[in-house]
Amino acid sequence: HFTAVCTSPYRLLRVQTLTGLPLGVLALEGEAVCLAACEDLLLCVTQAPSASPKMGQDLHYALYSVAAKERLAAGRLPLSPSASLRWVGFSADALPLSLDSTGIVRALVLSGGPPVLAPAAGEWLPVAELEGAGLRMWPVRAEEGTLHCVEVAKDGAQPKAGEPIRTRGVRYSLPLSGEVAMTPERLDRKSTRL
Repeated sequence: HFTAVCTSPYRLLRVQTLTGLPLGVLALEGEAVCLAACEDLLLCVTQAPSASPKMGQDLHYALYSVAAKERLAAGRLPLSPSASLRWVGFSADALPLSLDSTGIVRALVLSGGPPVLAPAAGEWLPVAELEGAGLRMWPVRAEEGTLHCVEVAKDGAQPKAGEPIRTRGVRYSLPLSGEVAMTPERLDRKSTRL
């Protein structure tokens, strides 16, 4: 129900309706890396302004509810040592997910009610590890606890448009079996306005 665009060099995140009416404009602290959306949720990942090429990626995230015009969670996006970000997205049930170059899949778990799974407002927890660091897997969707990936022929390759694709599912789960994550729609919303 909305579009979001990061502009450069002014580092602005612009959110508007599909007809072009502005919903909000936010100044970003660092350069935009990527955006992902699901229902009324928007996940924005930025590079910290203090990052240097020697340090590698120093990424931060912010999760927004566009309908409520508020920030639900924000902080540092964890990566494995010497890894870079490969993918971010949402599961079909609106759970934010990330994948780094070592094949570690993490889920953003939000606290706000029982059971409290995360010690802070938002905690990225490892939920799966892709075989072979995931170098031959390209994530396309996540649903029902499975990350579906297109298998590619060479390490680090990308699927080509128009070619037949074969997907392979990788199961993921939260560390506490049987517990349900506090997804954004279940979070008691006490947060920053857009």
